[in-house]
Amino acid sequence: MAVGKKWSEVDYVYIPVFMEELKHWVLAEIDLAEQKINVYDSMASRVHENKVREVLTIYTIMIPFLLKATTFYQERKEIKKGDFALNFIEDLEVQQNGTDCGMFVIKRAEALMMDVDIKEIT
Repeated sequence: MAVGKKWSEVDYVYIPVFMEELKHWVLAEIDLAEQKINVYDSMASRVHENKVREVLTIYTIMIPFLLKATTFYQERKEIKKGDFALNFIEDLEVQQNGTDCGMFVIKRAEALMMDVDIKEIT
């Protein structure tokens, strides 16, 4: 797990995102090498996805600007400049109430950072 490293030294960055309108947390996994943002949402539905997409679309534009403003592209020459795509991860566990989304985000981020199945995280 890479903590306190420059973005040019890692392939993934994890950001918990609070959806103010939905009063809901989702996890955004920024895949720097593939130039995509994987979205992990424990309340997946088409209507819900559309609202999350509205909020996270700005990240697909903002992240490349952030990287350009730093030395990222000079240090990671294999990565081309451009917008990032949103990718909603499907077939995830779904929360059974309206209050556990934060715990789902924490557990999912920990499992991804440790490269283990989420069932192994207690």
